[in-house]
Amino acid sequence: MIGVFEGMVRQNPQRTCFTFVDKEGNVEAFSYREARMMAAGLASLLRRRGVEPGDAVVIDLPNNPAFVIMLLAAAYGGFSLITMNTRLTDAEKQARLLDLQRSRAVTVSYT
Repeated sequence: MIGVFEGMVRQNPQRTCFTFVDKEGNVEAFSYREARMMAAGLASLLRRRGVEPGDAVVIDLPNNPAFVIMLLAAAYGGFSLITMNTRLTDAEKQARLLDLQRSRAVTVSYT
């Protein structure tokens, strides 16, 4: 996936990669270059914080640009994402994290 994405960055860096429309109808477009820079930077930050290729990272994000950037960062960093349902209560999310930790031998850390 990341190879195809990098090809688009090289061929059309200023072309729109994705567009986000918020609840108020405001439109924000992200170029391939912008998306690459943010995702690669996030992947680098997560590596410095101890996330290694092959690790799983749990995220709790709504459908917004940060979610897209995190998906790309996972591809750059070689880690997997486990997404939480944003409609769950905090108690339900905590229970899911504990289930993950027990069933998958996933180490859960909070930062």
